[in-house]
Amino acid sequence: MSFSVWKKLSNSQRNRCLQKGSWEHIVSEGIKRYNPYCVYMFRWHRVSVARIRARQKCAPLFSGEAECKFKDCKNICKFSMNQNNRVHLKMNSTVKHRMSENHSRGETREKLKTIFKEGQKPYKHFLQRMKDTAKDVKIAGNFSNTGNTPRTFQQISSESRYKNKLDKSEFESLVKLSSQMETEITSKHSPGFIQHVSILPPYIMYWTETGIRIWHDLAKSSVVHWDATGGLLSRRNDQYKFYYYELA
Repeated sequence: MSFSVWKKLSNSQRNRCLQKGSWEHIVSEGIKRYNPYCVYMFRWHRVSVARIRARQKCAPLFSGEAECKFKDCKNICKFSMNQNNRVHLKMNSTVKHRMSENHSRGETREKLKTIFKEGQKPYKHFLQRMKDTAKDVKIAGNFSNTGNTPRTFQQISSESRYKNKLDKSEFESLVKLSSQMETEITSKHSPGFIQHVSILPPYIMYWTETGIRIWHDLAKSSVVHWDATGGLLSRRNDQYKFYYYELA
């Protein structure tokens, strides 16, 4: 482990423990280089304090124990890091996994949500990850990088879409969004509101008091149209690009 990484982790130290969620993925990636077949959960960890290191010269600076998440697998990995930040691993050689089990670490799931939110297709991503996963890892039953079936990625993709929604139902989400806009877009006479939602082609039309004033002042005597501002609302990897238009 590099000294810069350890220094950053040490800033989150509380007594003899590091902050939960700050170190697990780093150690997991290191273990995976030597045992890519198991998916580990950490049972305990400990950071040595200065007085113990002074009394015991060989005391590890950082140590812990991890156990494979698969129900029938008893594979245990013990790790320890010395004063030179060199990490030593000791693990069993036996691996026993059920093909029907699937385990994915939390940080992996969050990365996938970001990928799918940007427009990547779950099935296409599944095929690519299956292609990139070593054959012996798949034989061992470790599908944490891919999921057992494309359904796993489809579920994560669905979760990524719901993250910023006000309700799982599209209709209820838009109703709540409309109410939220009335609260957030405040004005003297007319609050903001959603007038129209279209799926094909996808667009949302909403109004503010300024837009209503422009419409009533200009529509009687001249042509009023939607003008492309050139502003891109969101970047996606699929064919859709959402732009911002204003009434002019």
